[in-house]
This record gives sequence, C-alpha cells and structure tokens, in this order.
Amino acid sequence: MGSTYIFNPSKRFYVCSVCQNHVASREDYLYKVVDVAEPILNAGIFEDTVNLHVPNESQIHLYGNTGNASNTAFIVVHCNICNTCLGQTCVLASQPNSRIKEGRVLLAMTRLLYWNGHQQVDGNKIELPAGAPQLTRQQLGIPQLKHEQLVIPE
Repeated sequence: MGSTYIFNPSKRFYVCSVCQNHVASREDYLYKVVDVAEPILNAGIFEDTVNLHVPNESQIHLYGNTGNASNTAFIVVHCNICNTCLGQTCVLASQPNSRIKEGRVLLAMTRLLYWNGHQQVDGNKIELPAGAPQLTRQQLGIPQLKHEQLVIPE
C-alpha cells in the first residue's frame, strides 16, 4: 500500500527550521546564492525537493533579464507541515542554463536546518564543497526573497 521509508541517520539533509519537516537532500544542493546587501536572505538552489507546496493564493513573479530577451518566472513554495514560506521555485525559464531551469527550487537558507549525520545545525552556515560556485542574485538574474515572505505564520 505505500512505500517503505528507511531512515538513514548518516544521510545529510535539510529540514524546515520551524517543524523539522524534511525538504531536501544534501546531494541536491547545487549553488549557494549570496545576497551581499542582506545576508539574512542568502539562498540555495536545489535540484529536487520534497514536502513543499504552492499556496492557492500565490502569484507568479516574472523577471526579465536586461540585455537579452529571456524571462524567468518564480512562485513561492511553503512547507507542507507548518506552511512557512521557504523559498521559490522556477516555473518558467525561457532560456534555461546550467544554473536556472524549470523545476529548480531557491530555498532561503535561514529557514532551514541541516542534519549533518550527528546533529542539526543552521542551514545558512553550511558551505558547498571546495570549488563549487558561490553566485550573487544579480549574476543569476533571480529574485530576492522579501522579509515579509520569511515571516512565520501565527
């Protein structure tokens, strides 16, 4: 009747910082996106995520890259358990590239905890492996999460 989930405590993964709901595996963390002006808004680009949903009232935000004709659209995603806004997912990439493509998810690292195999730590303090790119939002042409999108619902 359903799949069996085998818990592997040595596996590394990210959870919602509010309810500890599993949202992504370490292997799916591709890029760190830094916000120089507001480090609290640092994000990570993930290839695959779980236990997230798009609220009914969400609006799609379209972003155009100046200098070319490409458009990218993002929509907010929330935790399935506590409904906290955790980031945005790309729903349209008219000119996808190796970094931004439809289906990839931009998660606010300050909203995540990281299970390192022994304990949970602040997701914003986890670094990518040596040599992995650290990019700015401007380099990627992706939106900035707003403070009000990161407020925990009452």
